[in-house]
Amino acid sequence: MSTLSYDASGAAQQAIEQHVPALVEDRIATRIFAKDHTLWGPDAESESAIRLGWVDAATVSRSLVEGILE
Repeated sequence: MSTLSYDASGAAQQAIEQHVPALVEDRIATRIFAKDHTLWGPDAESESAIRLGWVDAATVSRSLVEGILE
């Protein structure tokens, strides 16, 4: 399991305290990386299903790094 840490204060800290527990409980990050297009609700499922390609961007583009650096 990975760990994410942050440093925030004021309104940002309050927003984190208010929203992050529900995001973790609902496994939002896990579901995004699993390309779960149902996260955005029934009205957006068809559109979100074709918009989650960015999730693989780091993996897909890794093979391009050597050529870019050359």
